[in-house]
Amino acid sequence: MLLLCVGRNVLFAQINAPTLSSPSNGSTLSSSVRSKLEWSSVTGAAHYILSIDTVPTFDSPECRTATATSTSYNWWYLKFDTKYYWRVCATNDNDTDTSAWSEVRNFTTCSTVTLSSPSNGSTLSSSVRSKL
Repeated sequence: MLLLCVGRNVLFAQINAPTLSSPSNGSTLSSSVRSKLEWSSVTGAAHYILSIDTVPTFDSPECRTATATSTSYNWWYLKFDTKYYWRVCATNDNDTDTSAWSEVRNFTTCSTVTLSSPSNGSTLSSSVRSKL
């Protein structure tokens, strides 16, 4: 917690909440079931806590949290064709000051993947390895 002394008064300065930047609210991921979540840097923040869930109240059994020291996080192993809600808060190095949660945003994962190689019906020789 940051303390500012002004004369005999002590003021408490809270860390501001991060601003979410990507993915944009309501977007659909075009070809992936992973997402790179990005937000603004917050002065005084040492790390960020992320929450992601399938409901906007973040109280389902699917709710997951993670901690990041940078302003982005790659979230892997998301389900196909699923709407996810996410938010971030900031904390200082000794966890004595935590911001409010950011706004809540949502995105939807793609419904299918498109396979590009090998082509459908192709035959691979025994000496050739297929790059999947």
